[in-house]
Amino acid sequence: MASGLPVLVSERCGCAHDLVRNGHNGYSFDPYNVDQLTEHMTEISSDNCDRAAMGRTSLDIIRNWTPGRFAEGLGNAVATALASPPQKPRWHDQLILQGLQFR
Repeated sequence: MASGLPVLVSERCGCAHDLVRNGHNGYSFDPYNVDQLTEHMTEISSDNCDRAAMGRTSLDIIRNWTPGRFAEGLGNAVATALASPPQKPRWHDQLILQGLQFR
């Protein structure tokens, strides 16, 4: 996206909802649907597709995702965690942690 290119992103990627505007800067797809992926690849590679416009849209979208924005989100997550009362680990969480300690 930072290179100004259209994108094809699996719907299973957490970023798809935030970064892909279907038909505007590329497409998201179901990774288990080969026909859908094929259709999107065919569309992007066709002469009718304005890849340059899609790339510009990708660049416009990714410009909003800066290190500062990441740091702000991380800071908000830390503040939320610190404001929450501590919780006692559930029994299966404790079991997993104990198992990991003995590896």
